[in-house]
Amino acid sequence: VDMVPLLLHILLVATLSSGEPNTNRRQTRGGGNFRGCVLVPERLLLGDVAHSWAASVQFCRKEGLDLVSFSKSEEVPHIYSIIKKAMNGSEDDVWIGLRRRSQTGEWYWLNQEPVAQTNWAQGEPGEMNEGQCTIMSLSSFRWRDEECCQSARPVCYKRPEFFPV
Repeated sequence: VDMVPLLLHILLVATLSSGEPNTNRRQTRGGGNFRGCVLVPERLLLGDVAHSWAASVQFCRKEGLDLVSFSKSEEVPHIYSIIKKAMNGSEDDVWIGLRRRSQTGEWYWLNQEPVAQTNWAQGEPGEMNEGQCTIMSLSSFRWRDEECCQSARPVCYKRPEFFPV
């Protein structure tokens, strides 16, 4: 009988129930502390080359990421801050993962989460025929709808994954 999996399970349970304080706290959903260890750290990648929206999606997915989605309001300030650091003073426009359905005009996030809040620039979004994809200004973090064939740099992102304790 192979005892290694059983011994690893016992060791893991003993470690997690040791009563020692967890120093791996991270501010997350709802403003509460999430107690757990990061299994996969968050990743943000700013593409060096401008692409169409569809090519930007492909670029991100080749890296195991998606165009950034601002679908959780409590994460927005944090994501903006790491984008600012990655931009290194750039004020380019970048693609984000928000798109308009061609038939209904409804906006949706690429990660399939609901569009609960927006950050449109004044006068945006325009009419359905004015643009189906979303560009974000790095100088203001405001959004505007644009034609999906326009070129912009992608901002790719993946949330961290935690091992809950």
